[in-house]
Amino acid sequence: KRALELKGSTKKMKPQQKKASKSAQVLAFIEEQQSFFTKADIQNAYPDISTSTINRVVTDLRKKDVIQMVQTGLWMKK
Repeated sequence: KRALELKGSTKKMKPQQKKASKSAQVLAFIEEQQSFFTKADIQNAYPDISTSTINRVVTDLRKKDVIQMVQTGLWMKK
Protein backbone atom coordinates (compact mmCIF):
# COMPACT_ATOMS: atom_id res chain seq x y z
CA LYS A 1 0.00 0.00 0.00
CA ARG A 2 1.04 3.48 -0.79
CA ALA A 3 1.06 6.18 1.84
CA LEU A 4 -1.03 9.16 0.87
CA GLU A 5 0.41 12.57 1.37
CA LEU A 6 -1.87 15.42 2.20
CA LYS A 7 -0.77 18.49 0.43
CA GLY A 8 -1.55 21.56 2.47
CA SER A 9 -1.27 25.14 1.47
CA THR A 10 2.00 26.72 2.43
CA LYS A 11 0.50 30.20 2.26
CA LYS A 12 -0.13 31.91 5.55
CA MET A 13 -3.74 32.74 6.16
CA LYS A 14 -4.36 36.42 6.64
CA PRO A 15 -7.00 37.39 9.16
CA GLN A 16 -10.11 38.30 7.24
CA GLN A 17 -10.92 41.96 7.35
CA LYS A 18 -14.61 42.56 7.41
CA LYS A 19 -15.46 44.97 4.62
CA ALA A 20 -18.80 46.68 4.71
CA SER A 21 -21.16 45.65 1.95
CA LYS A 22 -21.70 48.14 -0.83
CA SER A 23 -25.23 48.82 0.41
CA ALA A 24 -23.86 49.45 3.90
CA GLN A 25 -21.30 51.87 2.47
CA VAL A 26 -24.07 53.85 0.74
CA LEU A 27 -26.13 53.84 3.93
CA ALA A 28 -23.16 55.07 5.97
CA PHE A 29 -22.55 57.87 3.46
CA ILE A 30 -26.16 59.03 3.75
CA GLU A 31 -26.13 58.83 7.55
CA GLU A 32 -23.05 61.08 7.66
CA GLN A 33 -24.63 63.82 5.57
CA GLN A 34 -25.38 67.04 7.39
CA SER A 35 -27.17 68.67 4.48
CA PHE A 36 -28.55 67.87 1.06
CA PHE A 37 -26.99 65.23 -1.17
CA THR A 38 -27.45 63.75 -4.62
CA LYS A 39 -26.97 60.28 -5.98
CA ALA A 40 -24.05 61.72 -7.93
CA ASP A 41 -22.41 62.68 -4.61
CA ILE A 42 -22.60 59.03 -3.55
CA GLN A 43 -21.27 57.85 -6.93
CA ASN A 44 -18.34 60.28 -6.67
CA ALA A 45 -17.52 59.10 -3.15
CA TYR A 46 -17.79 55.41 -4.12
CA PRO A 47 -17.12 55.01 -7.85
CA ASP A 48 -16.96 51.21 -7.48
CA ILE A 49 -20.60 51.04 -6.37
CA SER A 50 -23.10 50.63 -9.19
CA THR A 51 -25.88 53.09 -9.86
CA SER A 52 -28.44 50.34 -9.35
CA THR A 53 -27.14 49.66 -5.83
CA ILE A 54 -27.29 53.36 -4.99
CA ASN A 55 -30.82 53.61 -6.41
CA ARG A 56 -31.93 50.56 -4.44
CA VAL A 57 -30.64 51.94 -1.12
CA VAL A 58 -32.09 55.40 -1.74
CA THR A 59 -35.47 53.91 -2.70
CA ASP A 60 -35.50 51.69 0.40
CA LEU A 61 -34.69 54.63 2.67
CA ARG A 62 -37.36 56.77 1.02
CA LYS A 63 -39.95 54.03 1.55
CA LYS A 64 -38.89 53.74 5.21
CA ASP A 65 -39.33 57.52 5.54
CA VAL A 66 -35.67 58.05 6.47
CA ILE A 67 -34.90 60.46 3.62
CA GLN A 68 -37.02 62.70 1.46
CA MET A 69 -36.63 64.29 -1.93
CA VAL A 70 -36.39 68.06 -1.61
CA GLN A 71 -36.45 68.65 -5.35
CA THR A 72 -35.67 66.50 -8.34
CA GLY A 73 -32.39 64.72 -7.64
CA LEU A 74 -31.79 66.44 -4.28
CA TRP A 75 -32.25 64.44 -1.08
CA MET A 76 -32.02 65.06 2.63
CA LYS A 77 -32.36 63.06 5.82
CA LYS A 78 -35.50 63.57 7.86
